[in-house]
Amino acid sequence: TDTMTANLHIIDPDGEVTIVLHHPNAPFAAFDKEVGNDNNGDIDSPDGDTSDSRQEHDEVRFQVSAKHMILASPVFKRLLKGPWKEGTELAKQGSVEVVVDSWDSEALLILLNILHCRHRDLPHEMSVEQLAKIAVITDYYDCHASVEIFTDMWVKSFRPASSDTPFNEMIMRLFIAWVFRRREAWDQVHIDVMKWSQRSIHSFGLPFPDRLIGNAPSPRPNPVTYGLNKGREDAMNTIIDSLHGSVTKLITSTNEGENGFDKRCFDCGSSMLGALMKQMHSASLLWPRPMPPFDGLSFDGLVKTLLVFENPK
Repeated sequence: TDTMTANLHIIDPDGEVTIVLHHPNAPFAAFDKEVGNDNNGDIDSPDGDTSDSRQEHDEVRFQVSAKHMILASPVFKRLLKGPWKEGTELAKQGSVEVVVDSWDSEALLILLNILHCRHRDLPHEMSVEQLAKIAVITDYYDCHASVEIFTDMWVKSFRPASSDTPFNEMIMRLFIAWVFRRREAWDQVHIDVMKWSQRSIHSFGLPFPDRLIGNAPSPRPNPVTYGLNKGREDAMNTIIDSLHGSVTKLITSTNEGENGFDKRCFDCGSSMLGALMKQMHSASLLWPRPMPPFDGLSFDGLVKTLLVFENPK
């Protein structure tokens, strides 16, 4: 195990690089991060350089191997072997500090243990939130190949998602599926999110890329949430259009039979119209007509409501 104090993890005693994590354990994908269809919804991301506001307290340090970091992460390779001050300092002095900000300290420790082949120190189970935190750091440092192999083990420990699953957790599951190239999981969570959401879907600050899903109009909302919201709203609009179209059709029906006006057609149509409108009214689907973003309605709930609609006898 690594030598450690409360604020120091020595992953490699001979390591030339000390990663200094400022402001560890910042709020992550919290509900108060929902800021509408924001432009990109980025989580505050470390960029490897120092800040004038650097504080000496509230930090965690990790002593790591430059070689391991360079081999595993193109980002660290550019930082430590490129023309940046960290690379220059490492070449001149043989050691360097790299300052990062706001990562979850436990998630960063797990990632660094993976990159240093310290697999016996890894947990066998993990929460969705913890793996999402690892996914954000993995994606930022572009070290997917080193981490992907462990995700199968961790994902198996997840509880199955349901309509009661907190919605920020659903978006975390979606982000995990994208980062670790889990296509089947991505497809399923994508459907579940659109099916269960009762309001506009947001990224909760998770850094989904612009290229991921389609093109949104300018000013452009987050393309992932744009795609999710469009899919949800289009599906619900189809059902609402069908219901209101049926009402219009019954109202405007001529009630004509082979020989002109048919009272039986009139009675039947009137009965069907009344039953449909009454049930739509009870479900708040009549007037005012539900409109996007359909706050308070989910596609799944809408379908279940329609399944209990009854025809008049």
